[in-house]
Amino acid sequence: MSASPAHSLARRSSAVRVSKNCLRCICQARGCDWSVGCQNDVCGAYMMNEDYFITSNVTSRANLYKAYTFQRCASNPACATLAVKLFLQKLPSDCDGDGIIDCDDFVKEHYYGPNGFE
Repeated sequence: MSASPAHSLARRSSAVRVSKNCLRCICQARGCDWSVGCQNDVCGAYMMNEDYFITSNVTSRANLYKAYTFQRCASNPACATLAVKLFLQKLPSDCDGDGIIDCDDFVKEHYYGPNGFE
């Protein structure tokens, strides 16, 4: 007997990994300009906001970035990339409903937020 689609999706999402290629794609979608600084409430090449940074919990997950502020992390390629990766792994969503959580879903979730694509 095979698992239901919802059960299969839940099993896959618990082991979701965001590839380096996908992170590059997310960054390149907006030019990946690390000199951009902050504009309104978003900062850095990934154009993340402070809620995104807080949700990623990067300062608790990596001692190297423990003392980083939102603006400092968003402007640092290594910290920002880790924050994006942690955020997307924490809240994986099958945005397109195809039963697979992949880079297409991560791009949508990054730019539209959790459930913002619905």
